[in-house]
Amino acid sequence: MPFQQRYASLILELERINRDLNEYLIGVQQCCHEVSLVVVVVVVVVVVYMLSKNVCHLRTTFDFDREYLWHRTRHQQLEKGIENYNFPHVR
Repeated sequence: MPFQQRYASLILELERINRDLNEYLIGVQQCCHEVSLVVVVVVVVVVVYMLSKNVCHLRTTFDFDREYLWHRTRHQQLEKGIENYNFPHVR
């Protein structure tokens, strides 16, 4: 009988440990899920910020390039003596 009692008490102890570990694992999974949601939100915010920053930068660069092209073309017109010719597609 002593062996059977020790065996039964070990089985009960293992079941208790298993139950505690399962509860702990559920808590870890919930925490990981919450952290992953926060990470997704942060990534989305960063991507939106970077896209808006790049769009503004591209707009500024495009406007600068367009103005530069217009002035360069106008300068070439004046060098060639073509003062009355307009480039409507540039400006």
